[in-house]
Amino acid sequence: MKAVIFFIITALCWIFAIVFGVRGFKTIVDNVNSNLVVMEAPGTATFTVKEAGKVSLWHNYQDIFEGKTIANDLALPGGFSFEIRPAGSTSVVIPLAPSVGNTTMNNGSTHKVGVGTFELPAPGDYTLKASAPAGETRVVSLSEGTFMENFGGVFGMIGGAVVLGLIGTLTLILAIVFLFLKPKSKPPTSPAHAA
Repeated sequence: MKAVIFFIITALCWIFAIVFGVRGFKTIVDNVNSNLVVMEAPGTATFTVKEAGKVSLWHNYQDIFEGKTIANDLALPGGFSFEIRPAGSTSVVIPLAPSVGNTTMNNGSTHKVGVGTFELPAPGDYTLKASAPAGETRVVSLSEGTFMENFGGVFGMIGGAVVLGLIGTLTLILAIVFLFLKPKSKPPTSPAHAA
C-alpha cells in the first residue's frame, strides 16, 4: 500500500515539474519575442501597457527591420537620447534610467543589448521619442518588465520544476523499496503450556 502512495506522489511531482518547466521555457520565448515597440531612431512610436511598471529599452544591433538586415556595433554611438510621454501630453516626461553593464538577448536574427528602463506610472497609451545625432540611425525596441524581473520569474518556475523532479525521483526510490520490502512474518504462537 505504501508503494502505491509513493508511486502516485512520484507521478504528481513529475507532472507538475513538466508543467513548470514548459511554462518557464514558454516565458523565456515570449519575453524574447514580445515587443511593445520596434522602431528606427530617430523617430517616435506609440504603444499601450496594461499595467504600471518598468519597460526596457533595447538597442537591436543585429536584426532584420522592414526587410533590411541591420548589423551595427553593440554600443550606441554618443548623442542618442530617449524619453517617454503619456500619449497626448507635452508636459510630463518619463526619463530613461540607463542600464548598468551589458545585458544582451539573442533570438534567431535578433541580437539586442539593454539601453535602460522607464518606470511607467499607470496603464495607458505612451509615446516613445528617440533622438539621434546627425546621420545616425539605429533600431530600438521596448519590452515589458526588466531582464532581472523576467529572469527571476523564469528561474522560480524552472527551479520549482527541478525541485519537484528531485522529490519525484526520491519518492520513486521509496516506492520501489516498499514494493520489494517483504513484511516481517509474525512468529508462530506457541500453544499455552499446561500448568
